[in-house]
Amino acid sequence: PSTANFICIRCSAKKELLCYLQENGILVRDVSGYPKLDNCFRLSIGTPYENEQFKLTVKRFFAIN
Repeated sequence: PSTANFICIRCSAKKELLCYLQENGILVRDVSGYPKLDNCFRLSIGTPYENEQFKLTVKRFFAIN
């Protein structure tokens, strides 16, 4: 069991993805400055609707890049 309310995501296109997410109203925290977290960002778990919006936005990003 976990009590965490976020996930850590590693992405080689982190910088571009973070900009795209922000442009689409989705805020995440860049944690790539922490040890062993190169190219990582943190996403807080939200409501089912917010989680679905994140998923759709990431799919769009990779479809156009």
